[in-house]
Amino acid sequence: MKFIKKIALISFLSVNSLSFATPAITPLIATQSHEGPVYVASQDRLYFTTKPALNNGKLSNAIAYLDLKKNQVVMFISDANMANGMTLSADGNSLLVAEQGSYEMPGAISEIDLFTKKRYVLTDNFEGKQFNSPNKVIQNKNGIIYFSDPSYGYNQDFKKNPLLDNGVYAFDRTLGKTTLLTTTLKMPHGLALTDDDKTLLIGDTEAIDGIHPYDQTKRHNIYRAALKNDLAIKTISPFITIPQGIADGIIIVNTHIYAATAKGIMHYDAQGRLIECLIMPVEAFNLVLTNKNNIFITTNTAIYSAQL
Repeated sequence: MKFIKKIALISFLSVNSLSFATPAITPLIATQSHEGPVYVASQDRLYFTTKPALNNGKLSNAIAYLDLKKNQVVMFISDANMANGMTLSADGNSLLVAEQGSYEMPGAISEIDLFTKKRYVLTDNFEGKQFNSPNKVIQNKNGIIYFSDPSYGYNQDFKKNPLLDNGVYAFDRTLGKTTLLTTTLKMPHGLALTDDDKTLLIGDTEAIDGIHPYDQTKRHNIYRAALKNDLAIKTISPFITIPQGIADGIIIVNTHIYAATAKGIMHYDAQGRLIECLIMPVEAFNLVLTNKNNIFITTNTAIYSAQL
């Protein structure tokens, strides 16, 4: 099913000292594109994870891709171990996948070859204890993989009781070692790195914990973690408070921060000042930048595009 209608975006708030043109947003195709968008320029494809659904009594999801030349969705991995966030490997040949896992399979950070579909588990435990439900995954220029591990799997009743505190981890694939960076956040979620790889942005989505209704009194912030080195955090401090809902996917474009929320795409400057909200007709879950200064946005019902 193809969309042809363009949706105008409404500016939510402007910073008087700055001038930005509000981009047009275009719905591309109707599909259950829940999370993990990854744009692969060499293939002109947008990979994503689908909305979890019951299949023979088991909650599962898939990895699919949108062929941008044909505007057609193609199945890639039919059972993706409740995969959520993804990113492209440094060599551009694989997907790095945050797999939440299930009662039967542990959560993991895996690597899936884009050409052979072979899956390699990079890490599936910390000090012998299974992860809770790995959620987002990113990689720095030195090849260090960062991922968040909240307890959404247990809270949403598709994982066993957590064995670890909710945390953010770093994985050094050269050493094959997983390092715990912090357990200070309640529900660590979205991740992004500044261009110099010195600051890690971490969304805390405690306000929506997977059990209770949205609670405005609980954390719905983006935190700024200054890195001491690739494998250690020096300080963590509150940075941005989302005015409505939570920040799910987060990206940084030319020092500016874009966060996917229930209201739309929140756009902040480098100091964390809200510039505008790009209003969406449905809840936005994640977003990714392409090599053409364009973003793709995933929702539970469709994929959208906006030119920055």
